[in-house]
Amino acid sequence: MAIVPNRQVVMSVVQYQKKIENGELTCLDLLDKAKELGVDGVELRREPWENYRDELQQVREKAEKLEKIIIYATFSRLICKDEESEKMLFHDIDIASEIGSPFLRVYLGETPPDSSDRWDVVRKAIAYAHAKGIFLVLENCSYMPGATLDEMLHAVQVIKSPLLKINVDVGNYFMNGIDCVNAISKLKDRIIYTHLKNPSSPEGVLGGGAMPMNHILDVLDALPQKVYYCFEFGGGPNPEEKIEKSLQFLKTRLR
Repeated sequence: MAIVPNRQVVMSVVQYQKKIENGELTCLDLLDKAKELGVDGVELRREPWENYRDELQQVREKAEKLEKIIIYATFSRLICKDEESEKMLFHDIDIASEIGSPFLRVYLGETPPDSSDRWDVVRKAIAYAHAKGIFLVLENCSYMPGATLDEMLHAVQVIKSPLLKINVDVGNYFMNGIDCVNAISKLKDRIIYTHLKNPSSPEGVLGGGAMPMNHILDVLDALPQKVYYCFEFGGGPNPEEKIEKSLQFLKTRLR
């Protein structure tokens, strides 16, 4: 789908999370939904995916058959607070690689002093992911430590690795009162993923409300590297309608 040149558009399990959690749908079904809706793939997450260990191979095989992308995102923190969270981060790297995702999306976590050995774990994880053929991609959450642009930039400066990439969640920056366009300009070379949602709109879909979505997308579209676009608004009672509205918004921008 060439909605935007050099971009691929995916939906998220977020649109169908309640149906996944109550057993109405499986992650395999989401790939069929992606095909029906004409998006390029699906962002899956470990947390709502109860049987992920048993379904990884099936999901990868079906994605390949349908020629759809799988993106893997979890709530793991890049800066691990203890041995258990460190093990989970490395486990998630393994899963992302196994499922065929080009990267693992993570959050930053609470920033330690620059001299802390927790940064060494971060560097180890980045190298481990690279050896597995994927990137680690860091997102700005809306409510937990590590959510601000300054924290993201500080982490990038401390780690000093071009292998650490960035996911820009435009809605989270908006909710935190941070200029998203400025964030993109500061992080631009590292951005390979973005969560598109509109918290200023009642439905969360692209367009409308106080959020300058057209301006933000103009800046994102202008990035020369490959960037995946992911719809990350909630699904509500009619997720297909919300996905279709947002697809239409992207298509209208090209006219």
